[in-house]
Amino acid sequence: KSRVDEVLQMVGLTEKANEKAKKYSNGMKQRLLIARALLPSPEVIFLDEPTKGLDPGVARAIRNIVADLAKEGVTIFLTTHYMEEADRLCRRVAILEKGKIVALDTPARLKAQHGGPDTSLEDVFIALTGKDLYR
Repeated sequence: KSRVDEVLQMVGLTEKANEKAKKYSNGMKQRLLIARALLPSPEVIFLDEPTKGLDPGVARAIRNIVADLAKEGVTIFLTTHYMEEADRLCRRVAILEKGKIVALDTPARLKAQHGGPDTSLEDVFIALTGKDLYR
């Protein structure tokens, strides 16, 4: 089995391997981009908003791929505006404000430091950046 076949199977694109990528849905294109990044068996991978604009099922598939890669020891730098996603997937979270890191810690510690047991990572983000547009 080739590395290409292995990676296509990993991202669930084996059955579509012979189709032209221009016919792929957005979710399939996103999985193809991840597959492309995985071909050289990297130790570190950068993913810029990998679930942005995807339907819930495809977004879940992408999150599962990211979680599996992390379990395999791949270091993943993930940018996202979805705080719940960051909370579930990331061991450490950096919150940026105007290009500067204003907080860097585990999701659990950030929530404990900026609220308590009922605090979400979104609450932490808003507290640190002041970006609550509805107040």
